[in-house]
Amino acid sequence: GDLQPMIALAQQLVLFRHHVRIFCAANLVGMCQDEGLHAVPSFADSKAIIHEYGGFNNDSYACMTAGKNMARARIAEQKDFCVDVMASLKEFHPHVVICVSMSHQVGYMHEAKTGTPFIPVYLSACALEAYMGYAMYPERHPDTPAIFPVSPLLENVSSPPPQNF
Repeated sequence: GDLQPMIALAQQLVLFRHHVRIFCAANLVGMCQDEGLHAVPSFADSKAIIHEYGGFNNDSYACMTAGKNMARARIAEQKDFCVDVMASLKEFHPHVVICVSMSHQVGYMHEAKTGTPFIPVYLSACALEAYMGYAMYPERHPDTPAIFPVSPLLENVSSPPPQNF
């Protein structure tokens, strides 16, 4: 589920003549290419990691943390296959970096190094709540937007009111 909303956003950006590059899990590059988008394998095979972890349970935050650690180990094993995101961003020279919660750190680091704005995307209320307390938010100036594309039909929450972090 993380990639479909990003594909929809990317397609809209392309309609407005923006150049879009999606950095995604190795097993999802084909999905992006099928939609006519440029994709780069930058993260470990998410399907294999979920299988290795034994599936998801009700603790989404624990799943995200364990999955992130497993992904780091797998990327270290597959350095020749997965592209280094920071190096690729430096080469691409984006005007903005938009990341889902599992890759927010990349967005923050690129913003800190280059000044390129980073816009976080939260695909669940759990992800939004987990990142609200991060110490990085109060230090972000100027204030930047965040995207919270969650359907009230899927989660029993509504978009949080706009606020400065």
